Amino acid sequence: MDTKIAITLEGLTCDGKQPVIQWQGEHKKHQQTLWQETTVEFEYDLEQGEHYIEFEFVNKTNQDTTADEDLAVVIKDITINGISDPKIMLASTYQPRYPEPWFSQQDPTPGNILHGHQYLGWNGVWRLEYTVPTFTWLHKTLGLGWRY
Repeated sequence: MDTKIAITLEGLTCDGKQPVIQWQGEHKKHQQTLWQETTVEFEYDLEQGEHYIEFEFVNKTNQDTTADEDLAVVIKDITINGISDPKIMLASTYQPRYPEPWFSQQDPTPGNILHGHQYLGWNGVWRLEYTVPTFTWLHKTLGLGWRY
């Protein structure tokens, strides 16, 4: 089934350094530097069933957060087959790799898997799982009522 997904991302800089992500989805594997707000589009003819899109934020160090700047990735929008809704973001997960010693000093420690996060401030993997046909998945995810 024809599936079109667009993800709009913004890279936040620190001392002129740009965030780098590596797409690791089922059908798209490449590295990308986020120089400005950009929309990455996926168009596939997918079989019915479960699928995912995933990227990893890979180049942040402890020095990439200052009092004024933070190297980060912001997910601004997700559109599936022309439908954009903030509830789509809630279906995503973010598995950050927290830096030490920061992580050990937190009480309580933050979760290992975060749901619906748009601000990716640590290296880690962001993932959106969905099913095809996407109209059924969207109907359920957006809480549109009865399904057929």
